[in-house]
Amino acid sequence: MSVHPSINRRVQMSKKDGNSSNITLDELKDIVRPIAIRYNIKRIFLFGSRARGDNDEDSDYDFIILCPDDMGLIGLTNFRNELIKALDKPVDFAYEDYLTSGFNSIVGQDKVLVYES
Repeated sequence: MSVHPSINRRVQMSKKDGNSSNITLDELKDIVRPIAIRYNIKRIFLFGSRARGDNDEDSDYDFIILCPDDMGLIGLTNFRNELIKALDKPVDFAYEDYLTSGFNSIVGQDKVLVYES
């Protein structure tokens, strides 16, 4: 998989005090990794405006996730809530197992691997 040219850009993240700060992709990975491990997530990609680098400070985080087969709704909700708390921004999921080829072709150029077990 090729890496999007904006891989080295800084990802916008708003702190609780209202000041915007930038975090690197590596810092995003450091935030996401322990939460993903706790929920046995197999893979996470960032896509959308934050992956392209055209986000603003209010942009949400869009993730494509590959969950364990036995992950239920409660586990998925808890995982999402932990990410929201850690990132202090809304989080949306697309589920890798259910993506259409059309969706993949649209986001394929923009997605950035954040975590893989």
